[in-house]
Amino acid sequence: MELSQYSFLNGFVIDRQKIYLVGVEDAKAMQGIQHSVIVFFFNEKWQNLELEENLVSMTFSTLPEKKLVAISENGRAIVSGGGKVISEYIFKGLPSPHGLLTEVRAIAKGHAYAVGSGRVVYRKEGLDNWSRIDQTCKPKSREKMADVGFFSIDGFAEDDIYAVGWNGEIWHYNGEKWQRKDSPTNVTLFKVLCCEDGNVYACGQLGRIVKGRDDSWEVITQDETEETLRGLAYFKGELYISTTQFIYKIGKKGFEQVIFDYNAITCAQLYATEDLMLSVGAKDVYLYDGEDWEKII
Repeated sequence: MELSQYSFLNGFVIDRQKIYLVGVEDAKAMQGIQHSVIVFFFNEKWQNLELEENLVSMTFSTLPEKKLVAISENGRAIVSGGGKVISEYIFKGLPSPHGLLTEVRAIAKGHAYAVGSGRVVYRKEGLDNWSRIDQTCKPKSREKMADVGFFSIDGFAEDDIYAVGWNGEIWHYNGEKWQRKDSPTNVTLFKVLCCEDGNVYACGQLGRIVKGRDDSWEVITQDETEETLRGLAYFKGELYISTTQFIYKIGKKGFEQVIFDYNAITCAQLYATEDLMLSVGAKDVYLYDGEDWEKII
């Protein structure tokens, strides 16, 4: 299957035979046509599913059922599993009264959570059933909806969740209420990751990386880049971080750039399992097993 006509936004990997990506067809995107494509590697071949929604993020949840969940910024969800594809409303009515969505993430490999501008947070409870859990982090009367918001969410458990976003905001959810944490930065954070080492990491503008948990947070200093950091993954004991052109890692030698055997690559988002890490860029998709980077697109 020819894939060069697509540009990819993000994705995830289960194993070498199950890889999922979401993106757009370049020609349609240039014409401003609302659409998305889910490209997946299954049964030894690439396949695609074209949709009339502008999808922005995808994940794989196991609760209440094992499903692929992809969301559009305008509140639609595409749910796939068991040979069926279902379109759901996360919220009804356009434009959204609560804010545009930016990311969906399965927390602790369980329920899917969607976040967005205005600090909106939704939790998928069941078939076509999304509930808001953002009542305790709503913008205050002095805050404008457009000036606050979450870009990313992750958690160690469904009662231990972190969300990050505009102006370096870091929030924690204990299963009942949200609490804002004192952040060591005021630049926008685009990705948060709750890691196996027990720490929470977040990254964003100006090459900023923060590390912490609960009420203790610090900036990880590095001199390699001031580019916006978009992706985070923890793989085989090392933290990997990506811009749209480079991948870095924090390992035994400190903060260092990952060197590829290719002249140029695109990247942006990272996703890791115990055995594989997936790097998704607009025109390049790689698998890494800890020794070799394999270009699969």
